Amino acid sequence: MPLTDSPKADSLKIITGSYSSFSKGNTTSKLTNVHMVYIFFGSLIISLFVIFIFNFIFNSLDNQKQTIVNKKSASVELLDLRNFNTFYVLEKAKATFPIINDYEAQAIAVLDVYSNRIIYEKNAEKRMPIASITKMVTTKILYDTVNLNGITTITNQAAQYDGSSLVLRSGEKFSNRDLIKAAIIPSNNQGLYAIQDPEKTVRQANEYIQALRLRDTYISNPAGFDDNGRNYSTARDVLHIAKVFFNNQELRDYARIERSEIRELTTNREIPIYNTNDFLRIKYTPVLAGKTGTTEKAGQNLCILVEKNNKRYIIVILGSTNRYSDAIKIIDRL
Repeated sequence: MPLTDSPKADSLKIITGSYSSFSKGNTTSKLTNVHMVYIFFGSLIISLFVIFIFNFIFNSLDNQKQTIVNKKSASVELLDLRNFNTFYVLEKAKATFPIINDYEAQAIAVLDVYSNRIIYEKNAEKRMPIASITKMVTTKILYDTVNLNGITTITNQAAQYDGSSLVLRSGEKFSNRDLIKAAIIPSNNQGLYAIQDPEKTVRQANEYIQALRLRDTYISNPAGFDDNGRNYSTARDVLHIAKVFFNNQELRDYARIERSEIRELTTNREIPIYNTNDFLRIKYTPVLAGKTGTTEKAGQNLCILVEKNNKRYIIVILGSTNRYSDAIKIIDRL
């Protein structure tokens, strides 16, 4: 009886959907049912394995594409500071930002963060006192170099440098992290003079400025006192300073907190601290974080990180008589 008429062959045909035979001359070599089952399941396993490999490859490519998309629309912490030339060279954009000079500030610079392009400038290369904007340099230096969990005692000399809503007294002890936090949120000066020798902080700050290639910036003291005009920068240089400062998540978080507290370690007393940035108190949504600075000679200074229309901007305002009004005008025109 031919193979095609046997019950076993019919059963095998249902499984495999075909017959296999090899003939040479009058001799026919027939595969057994067991061999056919082996071939079928072997082919099935190989097919599943190939499908798995292709799915893995396609998923990997899709994830890579998504990562690229995420980086393009990412928050500031994803700025690639390793590409220093890209970081440093700010191009002027052919933007439609209105060229209207109705601002009170003497100098302004506005940076589109994601494109790394300046979209507006006013006297952006003019050297000016920057007051407590200086702390965006010195707090970054201290954050990177000191033991944040170390304990610092406020000295008699450091206690003399008041000038903010937060007054620290000689003999009080704080963690270095809390003193850095206090320098950013209520813009305290005393902690910056206590954490380490202020001359060392100034030296490190100017080495940092040189590393950023900022030729129109000089730091003469940790807090940003005018110091007879020796502590200065430009609106354009502050853009670079702000890019690095806001790139640090913890420092940026301090710069966006309306209210917090620090702990005096001798008495375990919590001291409330309040941000000097009025935008945070009025919940002005586009402003994500910022640092203020004010002295008699510097006037009102402001550096803020803003988000609008799925873009992020850094706005620097120096020497204003109404920094918040200036900032609102700029934000409305973005």
